[in-house]
Amino acid sequence: MIIRPAVLADIKSIFDFIKIIAVKETNNVISLPEEFSLTMLDQEKWVKYYTENEYSLLLVAEADDKIVGVLDFKNNSKIRLSHSGEFGISILPEFQDKKIGSKMIEYLITWARSKPKLKKINLSVFESNKRAIHVYENLGFRIEGQQKNAVQIAEDVFIDLIQMGMVL
Repeated sequence: MIIRPAVLADIKSIFDFIKIIAVKETNNVISLPEEFSLTMLDQEKWVKYYTENEYSLLLVAEADDKIVGVLDFKNNSKIRLSHSGEFGISILPEFQDKKIGSKMIEYLITWARSKPKLKKINLSVFESNKRAIHVYENLGFRIEGQQKNAVQIAEDVFIDLIQMGMVL
């Protein structure tokens, strides 16, 4: 298994991965399949953003010659908040429980600590995703808040979002 920053040549593989995640992991991701752009130009712009911005990072995890995990991090664009950023991560279900997510987050933490401007990493996670919360806590993130009824799963069905953070 290899964890590395994404490059433009990864565009098709990343978005093939995202299409799978959007369908298989609908209970743990905010975006629905129809919310993902499928044009090559939009895909290229998205990957390019991360490869060209000093305080943004797009990581891929590769196993068996395919992308099995993606982590994206970007700092806040507001000057007073730009010392912090937020990340999201997804791992293909068949590759979960293999420490891939933990290794990707450890890579992110090391990378962020190499950037003097970055002082804090944030994330949001569904309250129902206890396994992920446990992993984040083991890596040093702490629960900082909770947004009640933040995500609507179905009519009259809502999930809270847990905000977590790590001061670098």
